Amino acid sequence: MAAHGISQVTDYIDEMRRYTMLDRASQITCPTLVIECEGDFVGGGGQALVDAVSGPATLIRLTADSGAGGHCGGVGQRVWEATVYDWISRVISEGAIRPQRTLP
Repeated sequence: MAAHGISQVTDYIDEMRRYTMLDRASQITCPTLVIECEGDFVGGGGQALVDAVSGPATLIRLTADSGAGGHCGGVGQRVWEATVYDWISRVISEGAIRPQRTLP
């Protein structure tokens, strides 16, 4: 909140809702994962983003019952991370993303 010069939580939530990627989403052509977590105060726009992306896009919704409710999965980071890594593994195995060789 301090970075935005805001002292009230409700004003911060309103400020966060101003940020969007929709105006540039059509430029995204790589496989894209969008995760929305139940109870995330800035969530709810995932489907619109997935629909606007030019490349293949996946929307996964995590629930509080799964342990990943709240902003960025809240305290359910293991659930959130498992979701992300499973998606990455699937996309790589399907050949949509080719790992780059890292030079020493």
